[in-house]
Amino acid sequence: MTRIRTVLGLLSAFLVSLWFQPQASAGPFPLTVKVGYADNIHCPDFNTNPLLCLTAVNSSFPSPWQGSAGVTFMGLGITTPASIAAGAPPGFDAGALWLDNTSGADVIVGGVTVIIGGAGFPLWLNSFTLHSGDSAILTQTAFDSMLNPNFDTSDLTGYNGGISNGVIPQIFITTTVGGQTTNTTLSDTKQILNTGGFDLGCKPTNPPLPADCLSVNESSPWQLIGSQTATPEPASILLLGGGLLSLGTFVRRKMRA
Repeated sequence: MTRIRTVLGLLSAFLVSLWFQPQASAGPFPLTVKVGYADNIHCPDFNTNPLLCLTAVNSSFPSPWQGSAGVTFMGLGITTPASIAAGAPPGFDAGALWLDNTSGADVIVGGVTVIIGGAGFPLWLNSFTLHSGDSAILTQTAFDSMLNPNFDTSDLTGYNGGISNGVIPQIFITTTVGGQTTNTTLSDTKQILNTGGFDLGCKPTNPPLPADCLSVNESSPWQLIGSQTATPEPASILLLGGGLLSLGTFVRRKMRA
């Protein structure tokens, strides 16, 4: 299964690279994009149900967030019957994107895909419109029976001694303004989405504990994205790329005791 996921991830990355081959010059990118990491489920150890020890939203948690005025929230927090009964808020352990329309015109966002190394996250392929001054937050959209969210982008590598793996997350956004469709590639050069290029949330203990791992909160406030390139693209390639990329939704699961 891991080999299949790797192949699909590489296929997604290859298709996106074709999708964004340089062509004629494009107009200015109409959105301001920031990246962050939302984490309110890490417990002091891995022997506790994470939704029974939700941490208070700290200064590092991205803000604005779900429920903020003027923000369209495109994500799904983790809930269980126990957490709902306890009145706990939805749980998040995921990278996040903040799209802010600063163009002065309506912007149609035709799809957003994130590629991190060999892992592809085509989670937001349905188009939506951002009016001038509006913003949207994109984050995890589902979780499995083990409470693993589908955009846990910190878990793509091990702790590795806190040394970065050097992988720069790539964000691919299709926008249409006034009938002109543009594909833009954004680079998360600060590695916010993959928490510095290593699993910040699982730091080995000293001396070792039974789980041999401290649960470190991974939250990071919104930070302006790094470099970007934009190219106009035919609609037929957009449809092909979007359809094939939908095969590539995969995330390495984190197992908590």
